[in-house]
Amino acid sequence: RQSEAGYGRARIDTASRRSLGLELGDTIEIIGRRTVVAKVFKCSPEDEGKGIICIDGLTRTNAGVSVDENVTVRRCLPVLAERVVLAPNIPENKRIQFEDGIEDVFLNGLMGRPLMAETDIIVPNIALMGSRSTFTVVSTVPTGPVIVGGSTRISIKDSPQDHKTISKKQTGQ
Repeated sequence: RQSEAGYGRARIDTASRRSLGLELGDTIEIIGRRTVVAKVFKCSPEDEGKGIICIDGLTRTNAGVSVDENVTVRRCLPVLAERVVLAPNIPENKRIQFEDGIEDVFLNGLMGRPLMAETDIIVPNIALMGSRSTFTVVSTVPTGPVIVGGSTRISIKDSPQDHKTISKKQTGQ
């Protein structure tokens, strides 16, 4: 669903959820060339019984997979994030300045959302230059799959993350 793009949702049919021991709202890891996390939602009626997982383009890109590629899906128990650092995906050598208190808007938009470092996300109710924009999850404390809660501290960088650094981490170079 276009309106959900970038929000970390995975739509799975009933039989597949049952076979994986999943309930609606659970967190899963989707393992392609890279691993991402998403929250389980009900599939569309036309996808019921097909044994497929429906994820948006940003989630597919984060996982390093394309439409109709196979992925591994497994239940994940993320820990509460103490801190999440985000960077805007804006042109290199550009900076952005947010108003004081914007961290609370980010926190409200990400509440209950599973995240992993080195992935791109869209934050509800945040627009740059009038349109939805992506942000890179630069780091989380603790590391690994986390979930944003009321006590999570959100930090937003004023410049983009160096994607070359992320690419090296993901490929182990």
